[in-house]
Amino acid sequence: EVTFVPAFASLLGQQLDAEPKRYESMNIVEALEMQPLRTVDEAGNAILPTMDPKVTRQVELGIKRDISKRLLVTAAAFHIWKPYEFVDPNNVFIQRGTVKHSGLEFSATGRVTDSLRLFASTTLIHARQSGTGVATFDGNAPLNVPWLRSQTTLDWSIPWVHGVSINGTWAHVSEKYALRDNSLSVPAYNRFDLGSRYAMRVGPS
Repeated sequence: EVTFVPAFASLLGQQLDAEPKRYESMNIVEALEMQPLRTVDEAGNAILPTMDPKVTRQVELGIKRDISKRLLVTAAAFHIWKPYEFVDPNNVFIQRGTVKHSGLEFSATGRVTDSLRLFASTTLIHARQSGTGVATFDGNAPLNVPWLRSQTTLDWSIPWVHGVSINGTWAHVSEKYALRDNSLSVPAYNRFDLGSRYAMRVGPS
């Protein structure tokens, strides 16, 4: 997962209204990402980084489309470049090389029926690190980046009980690596959630 810290950003966007139900965009983002307050080496010892913030860059092409009055679907392709940081074999936290994330995102949001709502998303990521100066690191996937992440939620409003709904979520995360040389990985897993909510009006209408 990639997160930008909004310290500074320059954004170029373009919207094409070729059809009233379609929205197309292109975004080019450059941002500063703060260094972690603390990291650890592979033995679990704490290391305090002292480097300046790093510059990250992202290009994204996307499209949103209303399939119907009830359902909105989106798709996007993205590519992200950022400096690579790691604890080298001498146990020194350094910034060297580049990590690149290329991927596709898909989502669907809307109503299946009057009482059933759908929220679904899937992200495919191909991430690789290069130029690290460490042969066992180059060409590998970075830490904690699964190649597939998806989540689907259904929310059903019970027709005969006003304000009450129940929901269920299925989330899937693919295998991801726990060591920079990719010699140890965390297996893929699924998570299932069940919940309910009650909506009520408070105060005068």
